Amino acid sequence: MSSSSSSSSSIPNLYTLRGSRGRGGRGAFRRTNNTSSGQTPPVINRDLPIQQTDQDASVARMSAVQMGYLEDEFAGCFLSAGKSGAGERRMPIINRGTYVRTTSLDHLISLFLTPNPQTPKQILSLGAGSDTRFFRILSRSQPQPQPLTYHELDFPPLTRQKIHSISQNERLLGMIRRHAEARGGGTGEVEIDLERGSLYSPGYNIHPVDLRTLLAPQAQAQAQAQPQLKNLDLQTPTLVLSECLLCYLPSPSALLAHLTTSLFPPQTPLSVVIYEPLAPPTSFSRTMTANLSLRGIALSLLPSLGAQVQRLGGAGLGTGAGAGDVEFLWERWVAGAEKERVGGLEMWDEIEEWGLIGRHYCVVWGWRKGDAGEDPFGAWREVPSQESVG
Repeated sequence: MSSSSSSSSSIPNLYTLRGSRGRGGRGAFRRTNNTSSGQTPPVINRDLPIQQTDQDASVARMSAVQMGYLEDEFAGCFLSAGKSGAGERRMPIINRGTYVRTTSLDHLISLFLTPNPQTPKQILSLGAGSDTRFFRILSRSQPQPQPLTYHELDFPPLTRQKIHSISQNERLLGMIRRHAEARGGGTGEVEIDLERGSLYSPGYNIHPVDLRTLLAPQAQAQAQAQPQLKNLDLQTPTLVLSECLLCYLPSPSALLAHLTTSLFPPQTPLSVVIYEPLAPPTSFSRTMTANLSLRGIALSLLPSLGAQVQRLGGAGLGTGAGAGDVEFLWERWVAGAEKERVGGLEMWDEIEEWGLIGRHYCVVWGWRKGDAGEDPFGAWREVPSQESVG
């Protein structure tokens, strides 16, 4: 794999969980407590610690770009200059983690997009936050426009922030409009609602959605319409991307089942690609969990790669699945010459820590062919993995 765009200065902490923030799909959950004084208590946004990790992601990505690990000309577009950590250089182990995470996901996505490049395809990025992947894909697909429809979902405060940055950047707006023209037959219409935090076009869509609302009890679902994702095509071959999203939800398997069985019909070719921590019974895992709890964050984690693959199979993705931890992906997915290039960027004396951290984070992929004549995800069968089925 070639370079394109998570651990921290104190290991472990939340930087290890983010990178392009996969961030998302979690909305505001507020709680107030009565006080005996009769004063109005402060409003507590219990999702704020999760939302703030998007800034961590932006900083980590920018650090990896500035140090030469990744090529991402858009990394600075969504970095909030006035916020904590902006412009900081991260430790080598963080930069390498960001590199492996980003290039591994880019590799799987490229294997989905590259075959039959004029066939319409779709990506649904859960909790995209400040991720730049859509713009990086567009910049590489010239001169022929990729017939791709890209959807991003996240907290409304984060989608508003991202859309504000886009609206102030003529280059990003121009890319969206040109892609919209190619996808929409020349109309190029882009609908932006800054107050709501939404952006809709034939080729790129940002949805202000709390994914937990998709899992409301049936009685609530009957009483109020569930969120609709504008311009989402339920028949087009689709890759669902979750970067540290499912692990933030109380019922990750329930969301997967909703996406694979309720939202998309079984005949639609569908895949899910996940990056998130693992929680084997180790002291590192217990320390990570304790550190995160201090930030008000509780994670729903699986203990092994086998459990990850099994979860995707249980969600109806029965054609094939694979998984590898970050240590494995570095060893098996990164070519020797590229390892030498990356290894020469900074002084490296964190070999033991790298192996320890790398075994606690993973990339997992699974898919179903649906009714497609040719499997849109068939190239994934040749990808080296530690755990696989199909």
